[in-house]
Formats: sequence, structure tokens, C-alpha cells
Amino acid sequence: DIEELIPETGWNLDTVVCLQPNNGSSVEVGSPIEEGGVLVGKSITTGPDSNVTCTFTNSQERGSIQVEKVVAGTDPAVRLDGASFALDGDSDPKTTDDQTPIPGVSDEDGLFCIDDLLFDDYFVVETQAPSGYRLVDEVKSVTVATESTCATRAADSVDATFTNIATPSIVTQASGPVTVGETITDTATLSNGYAPTGTITFKAYSDDTC
Repeated sequence: DIEELIPETGWNLDTVVCLQPNNGSSVEVGSPIEEGGVLVGKSITTGPDSNVTCTFTNSQERGSIQVEKVVAGTDPAVRLDGASFALDGDSDPKTTDDQTPIPGVSDEDGLFCIDDLLFDDYFVVETQAPSGYRLVDEVKSVTVATESTCATRAADSVDATFTNIATPSIVTQASGPVTVGETITDTATLSNGYAPTGTITFKAYSDDTC
């Protein structure tokens, strides 16, 4: 019996071909050896002066990374479309020559996936927030150690979650000029953002210096 002991995770044994010379050509010999339904080698019967060459072919397992973009402060989390993500070689979003874009998942808002990745550690960066939002989590580390593809992953199977905060805005409405003694009815509303807080100060002038 001849078997292969794969020393590293992330590799599969695909085929074992054992050839023996026979009248100027070669014939395949031996029967497969399996453990738990997985090919591990071949069982060969040889005679005196036999010369058998066995070729083992391996392939690396590959996986995928799926990330989601959500709005900060929402429960349950609301996914947000319009962001951009990439794999980043040095975890620095400011250097873009080492980035590989991560496509959005078809028919899914706020979900992004990339596959055909070797088992390894990767940096995922958000390169651009959606319009009206700002970045919170720019870089996350993700380990690929399980065989998977984007096509077979469920929408709730997520390796990393990035959050964005809505950009706060102030809407004001002025009542216009008033005479002394009248009530000033100017208003301002602070909206959007994640639990926005702040102070709005009004000042009254007796002329147009404001």
C-alpha cells in the first residue's frame, strides 16, 4: 500500500495514478484506498523486478469571505447598500495598489462576497461609505479556514459586520424679522446620526449685523 500523508490543512488529494511498464507501454495498476470515503492512496501488488511509478495530484481547498454593511444603532440591524469593500494586503485603506474589490451579492442589499480564496488570514477594508453616511469600522481581519463559495453561502452567513453612522444634519426655519416684544419662533432640528446630541444657540440682533 502507498498512501500520502498531507502535512498541511487546506489541501485535498484528488487522484493517484500508478503506472507499470508493459511491453513498451504503461498500464495503470492498483486499487484505490479510502478512509471515510476520502481517497488516501493505492494498494499495489508487485512482482520481482517490478517498476511502478505513482503520481499523486493535490489541490488546495478554497473558501470565501462574506461581509455585511449595517446602519449603526438599528435593532434588528438594517443592512445598507451603496458601500465599497476590498481585500487589502497591508490593512491600510489609504494604500490602494494592494486592494482587490469585493463585489456586492446579487439581489441582496448590504451584502458583499468574494470567493476562490486560499486558506489564510485576510484584511477587509471599507473603501467608501454610502452617501449620507460615514465610516465607523474601516478594517477587519478575517480567517478563511473552511471550504465555501459565494454561490452556496446563505445570506445570514457573515464573516464580518461593518457599521456606518448616518451623517447628522441640522434643518432650521427662521421666522424672519420681528419687533421688540414679539415671540421668536425660529426652530432647528438635529436629525440622522446615531443617537445625535448637541446644542443649538439662537441669538437676537436689533439690526442686520447677523
